[in-house]
Amino acid sequence: MVEELLDAGDRSLIFTQFTEMGGYLQSFLQQRFGRPVLFLHGQVSPPNGDRRWSRRFQDETGGPPIFVLSLKAGGTGLNLTRASHVFHFDRWWNPAVEDQATDRTPSASARSKTYKYTNSSAWAPWKKRST
Repeated sequence: MVEELLDAGDRSLIFTQFTEMGGYLQSFLQQRFGRPVLFLHGQVSPPNGDRRWSRRFQDETGGPPIFVLSLKAGGTGLNLTRASHVFHFDRWWNPAVEDQATDRTPSASARSKTYKYTNSSAWAPWKKRST
């Protein structure tokens, strides 16, 4: 799925509730696709680090097309309108938290559809929902 959206020139957010899993995802995706992948989590220490990274994702032509975020770090204060695909890699126990994270991509109401994909277990197929 990620390969198809990259081929189409789309950008995506991938949310995980586990910081360690986010690191694995970042490494895997960078190796697999040979492109930079941003990763924002609660231990990002530079002042305004989240804003600097969101600007790279939002504004840079040819910038990183994939942004991995921990669910809690990415669930507040960011609007990432360039993403047209949102993946929830592992499920959070509270669906409202997932919805808040997905709402970081207001492109659904602005210019185009945003697609949300969820995975209920490591072995379940992805479910696609247009919002």
